[in-house]
Amino acid sequence: MGTARRALFASLLAGGAVAAGGSQADAATTGTTHVPVSALRAGDVVVGPGGLVVRISAVVRTGSRYTVKAIDPFDGRAVVLRPRIGTTFGGTQRFVLLLRGVPTSAVPLAPEPVAPVPAVIDGGRP
Repeated sequence: MGTARRALFASLLAGGAVAAGGSQADAATTGTTHVPVSALRAGDVVVGPGGLVVRISAVVRTGSRYTVKAIDPFDGRAVVLRPRIGTTFGGTQRFVLLLRGVPTSAVPLAPEPVAPVPAVIDGGRP
C-alpha cells in the first residue's frame, strides 16, 4: 500500500479525508501506530482517553511525567488530557497515532453539523 493510500486510510479513521499528498503527510504504519507519550508532537492526531480522536497541541515533560494538551474537537479550545488515574501520563504510556504532519484544514475534527428537523405542516386528513 502506497504512502498516499495509507494517509487516506488513516485520515478516514480520524474522521476526514486528507487532501495532502503522500509526500506532505505521514500516516501511522504498523511500526509507528502506538507511540510513547514522549514521541508525541504538536499536530499529531491520536486516539485520546475515552476513545475520542484529538489533535495534540503540546506535550510538556516534568521529571518522568508528561502533561498532554489537545484541541477539543467540539469547541476548539485547548484541554489537558487526563489518564484514568492521576493528572499526568507516565513515560511508558502509549498513544494510538492516526496521522502526523497533516494540516488542520485537511482533517477537521469538529462534529458533523446537525441538520434542522424540517417543519411539517399538517394540512388535514391523509
